[in-house]
Amino acid sequence: DRFGLWSEVETTCIYALRLAVRAALLPKNRKLPHVEELQTTIEVLKHLVREAEELHLIDIGPYMRLAQKSVEISKEATNWRSYLEGKTRKEPQL
Repeated sequence: DRFGLWSEVETTCIYALRLAVRAALLPKNRKLPHVEELQTTIEVLKHLVREAEELHLIDIGPYMRLAQKSVEISKEATNWRSYLEGKTRKEPQL
């Protein structure tokens, strides 16, 4: 039902925000588990938003904005995790 699914979207958004803030405030050596949980939560959120659009609970415009923002957040979380794991982007060899 509409309010049940949308309530889950809202709850998941708030949980993701909580995870991001918590990870930001922790010392570097304790951030990784929270960033990993953030990545999982964002993936769940992307699926929930897609499901809401497929069930016609939200219009295509709001769906596109939510999908775009969730992809951006997912990329940032991935970069954050890479940083915490000590991975760096390798520059292409010329």
